[in-house]
Amino acid sequence: MSTQSKIEAYLAATTKVSKVPGRVFSSTDICRCLQWDRALCDEVSSQLEKAGLLNRLPNDQAIVTSAGMKRAGDLLAED
Repeated sequence: MSTQSKIEAYLAATTKVSKVPGRVFSSTDICRCLQWDRALCDEVSSQLEKAGLLNRLPNDQAIVTSAGMKRAGDLLAED
């Protein structure tokens, strides 16, 4: 799976694990949803954070930025 595919899968998963779009979600829930190990989840989270699409928070939580939400919406519209 390419880096771009991993980023797209992660963003799509945020829409599944977050009960309300744009709200805080657990990084553990993302790993479980995607069936990825924690190291891979952290690697992709870091890439998303560097790209300004995700903000990581304390206590294993994160929130998708407005740009990340737009990107996730664009990805879902393509499907």
